[in-house]
Amino acid sequence: MIEAVDRILVVDTPIVSDTSIQKENLISIFPSSGSSLNQHGEINFVIETCDQYLHLHKSYIYMECELLKSDDTALAETDEVSLTNNAPMFLFDRSTYSMDGMQVESIMDPGRASLMKGLLTYSSTMNKQNTFGQLECYNIPNGNREFTWKLGTKYDKIKYIVVALQSNRDNNYLNAERYPHDCLKFDFDKFNAVQQYNFAKEFRNSYYESTKDYIFMEEDVYYYYYPLLVFDVSKQNDRIIQSRPDVTIKASFSKSIVQNTKCYCLIMSENIVEIKDNRVKVVSV
Repeated sequence: MIEAVDRILVVDTPIVSDTSIQKENLISIFPSSGSSLNQHGEINFVIETCDQYLHLHKSYIYMECELLKSDDTALAETDEVSLTNNAPMFLFDRSTYSMDGMQVESIMDPGRASLMKGLLTYSSTMNKQNTFGQLECYNIPNGNREFTWKLGTKYDKIKYIVVALQSNRDNNYLNAERYPHDCLKFDFDKFNAVQQYNFAKEFRNSYYESTKDYIFMEEDVYYYYYPLLVFDVSKQNDRIIQSRPDVTIKASFSKSIVQNTKCYCLIMSENIVEIKDNRVKVVSV
């Protein structure tokens, strides 16, 4: 409401009527591999056009699937089926977006990556946009009470780090800088994680630079089902900004780690894509 009033009160600027776009169409692009998609391998969507401006931000993938039992037999009408959150994205191992042969975005495990970001970004009416980011997976050794995960310097300007892990203490480092400065201490079993809940709740407005209110998940839902740890590292000193940061995650636990535990880290970084003379160039920020 405040943002709308601010726009209304802007009376000292000329009225701009943009009619440069005269028509907008929805076009269908089919996989280059045809309709046989049950085999393992790449599914490529190739858009060969030079005389159109494409708004890929609004694009989506439409899928028709058949659900079968684990023994490949058909389901009966009385069988009940439940799908995990964001189930279609878990069908893919990797998603890549390229322009003119230049890779612009790539994401491993798009199911978990888009789910983690979507839970922090969207209300109950979820709009599946902006699924790209970088997801890393780390297998935690069984029986340990602490671990150090060194992600290295693979990313440019990092803005946000989201860690999916049930733990009691967790820290992140960019080079020698700790984020946050004070060590985080929390216990989800005892509902002692108000600070982490607020970090997760504030992510959407921080990411989109907005002040609008939106419906975030209730605290008990966050504690029980989606204890995502959000670290806002968008404010960095010049020493870190001018080079690729070295990311390290350190965590310690009050008891031994459960077997087969994995830590997932979603890293959202920033870059600039420059298109000049029909050539695409990725410019690091």
